[in-house]
Amino acid sequence: MELITLKIGYMDNNCYVMHGEGSSEAIIIDPSDEGEMILSELKKRGLTPSFVLITHAHYDHIGATAFLQKAGAKVFMHVADSPIVQWSNEMKGTPFFKVDKNLNDGEVLDIANLKTQVIHTPGHSPGGVCFLVDGSLFTGDTLFKENVGRSDLPMGNFAELKKSIQEKLFTLDDETKVYPGHGGMSSIGHEKKFNPYVKFNA
Repeated sequence: MELITLKIGYMDNNCYVMHGEGSSEAIIIDPSDEGEMILSELKKRGLTPSFVLITHAHYDHIGATAFLQKAGAKVFMHVADSPIVQWSNEMKGTPFFKVDKNLNDGEVLDIANLKTQVIHTPGHSPGGVCFLVDGSLFTGDTLFKENVGRSDLPMGNFAELKKSIQEKLFTLDDETKVYPGHGGMSSIGHEKKFNPYVKFNA
């Protein structure tokens, strides 16, 4: 897997671009903004915008989704975040987009020569998901380095968030790399030991 991290927008979001060996199709996780810049980075590498995977639909994670869809990308999102798309539009005028595929917990996407497992992790938002690819976990705003996502936004729930992390993410191998929606990377083992909000079995 080739992985590119782009820092985008005024909230310094991590937008991840990846593809498997031999594929020119790019998977873009959480295109928060700056669609032209994302396309330019893809073009430099001979990649096409084929799939947008959304961890959750807060406005700072979906701003360039409609733009990339117009450029040919198919959009994958959990249906439970549909009301959040509406909220994001009302809050920031985020352009609406069509969801081409509703994601389901536990399914494996076979796209761009990569197998990507979907893990439903509600709490930060009802349709929040993480993506597991080749030992790398893309967590959106569910899990950060020694921190967790907010649960005080509309439809957030801290009890659900903690349960999602402890029962679904902390059961993964300790060596699993964690790539969050903001900030630096971590690992599952590190978070189990040092995350004060969701210490393992706490």
